[in-house]
Amino acid sequence: MERKGRKTRAPETTSEYIDRVQREIVLLQSFGSQELDLNRMLDLFWAWARISDEKKRHTLTAAQEKTLKDLGRDIQHIQARDLPKMRDAYGPLAREVLWEHDLTARTFGRAFTVIEFVGATFASNRNIQEFHTESSPFLLQLRFKQVRYKWIKLVSEYTQYTLKGTDDRDLVIWSDDDSGGYRTLSYPRGF
Repeated sequence: MERKGRKTRAPETTSEYIDRVQREIVLLQSFGSQELDLNRMLDLFWAWARISDEKKRHTLTAAQEKTLKDLGRDIQHIQARDLPKMRDAYGPLAREVLWEHDLTARTFGRAFTVIEFVGATFASNRNIQEFHTESSPFLLQLRFKQVRYKWIKLVSEYTQYTLKGTDDRDLVIWSDDDSGGYRTLSYPRGF
């Protein structure tokens, strides 16, 4: 029984799906020429992964399979190129936001996969845990591998968390509940 006022949409045909894939390929080819914010870029990566995942709903010809592989290859290339840049850009953005809370942040390491937060609030393990629980889903989406918390900048001891995330090239479907849960699509690298 259909609820009053709610419209149901007919399932997408294979032809409509392939048309949408081809439009995304055109969009991907122009990607990078415009400045997008981090959240918008992550949303695009997620949307592209979902489109790739919808393949299982359709019976595709060999040519359509190739079109989908082209999309996946392009997504992998863009993510591998842009996620390190996005992580590097996140440090200054986080510093700007955290400044009023007397916290700093910086990113470093190979491909900027390490982020370090510094502030007196991190002298307390409870504060570290709360901050980490709140921030780790977004840090996972940016594919950080390690998070460090220091209470002062020059201290040699710090609390460190290893994030069990995915590679920059992986196509990922993230959970809708901000828990940091995800599902990696089973595509070969460089397909």
